[in-house]
Amino acid sequence: MKKFKLKKRTVGENVIHPFSLETRAQSGAVFRLMIDGIIGLAILLIIISALSYFQALRVQAANDKFYSLVESATNSPNGKVFVEKNLLFTPGGFNTISIRNKTNIFEGCFEFQSRLVSAKIIGGEGEASTVTFANVVETNVYAQCNPEGSGCPIDDQECCDMKCIISFGKKLDVPESP
Repeated sequence: MKKFKLKKRTVGENVIHPFSLETRAQSGAVFRLMIDGIIGLAILLIIISALSYFQALRVQAANDKFYSLVESATNSPNGKVFVEKNLLFTPGGFNTISIRNKTNIFEGCFEFQSRLVSAKIIGGEGEASTVTFANVVETNVYAQCNPEGSGCPIDDQECCDMKCIISFGKKLDVPESP
């Protein structure tokens, strides 16, 4: 094997070793790589926080649409089915007491239905009930209110003029008119 001899360059009276410039260049490259990594990480964090912000806005819009859907159904209790498509819900849920606060209708007048595996309904007909979601769910929501009874006395706070069904993912049937 033949060995190559490195020549030393001279600048003025100073002798420059051939590896000294290369070593500085390599350390500069490592430093530059570290800076690029930090900048990349900062950009990634900005993108992730923007995505979570926009998902939070989408969930808030879905909650507003949900309550608007329920109010529309309670304002026209004639059996018409109201639909909101592709609403996004996060873990947590709704209860009929919060719906009563929005509509001023007794919580026992509402019934939840669902065909979603991740949705759990607690409570039953004529009493306060809750629907909770175990994970993030995107689904259609249906609401229908039908007139019930002959009206309520003015002073009876726990009387139902109508019966409302709120369904998550399960399409409601329109009752046949006689």
